Amino acid sequence: MLLGLDDDLPCALIQRWPTDTSEALQWAKGHVLDATSKRLDHDAWVRRVPATGELAAKTLILLASVDPVSPKLAASLANIITEPVWKVRRAGALAISEVLRPKQPQLAESLTTALALYAEALDTTIGAAQRRRRDFVEEARDATSKALVAALTGGQLPPRPGPKSLAAVKEWTIALDAARSETSETWRVHALITLVRLMADQEGKPRVDRYDPDYVDFEARWEVGDLLASELLAQGTNMKPIFEALDYCIENGPELSERVLESTLRGSMKQEYANVDAFWRVWDRAAAKLLPHESLRTRSRRVYNKNEKPLAVLLFQSIPWVKTFHDLPLLRSRPRFVAACLVSAGDSWHAFGHLLALMAGVGRATAVPSALVQLRDAIAGAPADLFNDGNSLWDAETVCQAAVHEHRQALLRDVSLRQATLDVLDRLVDAGSCLAFQLRDYLATSPSAVPSKLAIQGSASQPIK
Repeated sequence: MLLGLDDDLPCALIQRWPTDTSEALQWAKGHVLDATSKRLDHDAWVRRVPATGELAAKTLILLASVDPVSPKLAASLANIITEPVWKVRRAGALAISEVLRPKQPQLAESLTTALALYAEALDTTIGAAQRRRRDFVEEARDATSKALVAALTGGQLPPRPGPKSLAAVKEWTIALDAARSETSETWRVHALITLVRLMADQEGKPRVDRYDPDYVDFEARWEVGDLLASELLAQGTNMKPIFEALDYCIENGPELSERVLESTLRGSMKQEYANVDAFWRVWDRAAAKLLPHESLRTRSRRVYNKNEKPLAVLLFQSIPWVKTFHDLPLLRSRPRFVAACLVSAGDSWHAFGHLLALMAGVGRATAVPSALVQLRDAIAGAPADLFNDGNSLWDAETVCQAAVHEHRQALLRDVSLRQATLDVLDRLVDAGSCLAFQLRDYLATSPSAVPSKLAIQGSASQPIK
């Protein structure tokens, strides 16, 4: 049961009482500094559990925020900044942004610059490694460690560099993680825009081998998408250069665009939809680029479309929502979103299917029955085999059923909505829907004006003459 506590116990004590000066805490701090100041050999850091390294990195950054003049701190920080395991290094970078910068901004700036220098060194060594013939990690570690230790002991670091290639894309995202809380966003935004453009350009090229310097894996794309989404949600206007990077990403990098939109949606959900204005600034910008795209206008269901996945995220179909959830809070502030999308992209197979699913699912409370006229117009311009797809037929039946049973009074009051619903039901009946036949019969035979309950009660109270 005590296996592993020799590393975890000192970290736990420091995390609980970082400013304590008791003998037990002095022992814990000395143990952590001794352990992290020694560079592990190749076998040791491969066998080590990443969670242990992450805890040590967070604890060391916490120590630096409390006691930045400890004797062994410079060597320990250099080892954490150049840690070969990127998850450990990312944990340290996030601790720099969240814990260190509010208390020691100068030290945090130096460590962020060191992370950028390490990424630049890896860019250089990987490019010259000729497919792993040299130990490019050790070369980058040595160069960065010497520069950081010299800076922490009275020297000065070189200016913070920016990315020039995708060879060390994960290292650049870690440096950007450390710079999240910087007041000046010039370097952070410029470096992020450069990474986004490089990654979007790479998607348009032939796929490369996984050991090629320009190879971008799923995790790197995930991290860049998260960084871009967080920057977009933090903007107060859509006139910033970061939105131009979003436009470029949508036009040239559909896989990265999917991740950016997914991160934006989940980021808004994580904040419990408090940043709805910032969310719709991103969503409107993406919709203006995606919905009019010519690639969505194919007349065949079987033709591959590179924008299909970003479109699914844009129309809220990438998340498996609970089937009983019909009122997405984001759509309450934009009740005409579904109707506008039907007008601009209702002639697209992919968009129309997603919009039907949206109206039948989380958009039902805001889109039914208000968007039935636009739905009727989109169906009228669709080919005859529109409802040969079982999913589309099911979603259309669900929309009509909700309109007839839950909004019958609104349909009877508004002639245009009632006629639009009947037209949609006619098309479903032609497609062989028994449910649509019953709904059409029920709605068509309903009186155009239904007396209210008060009128019925008033007439019942009058005596019969």
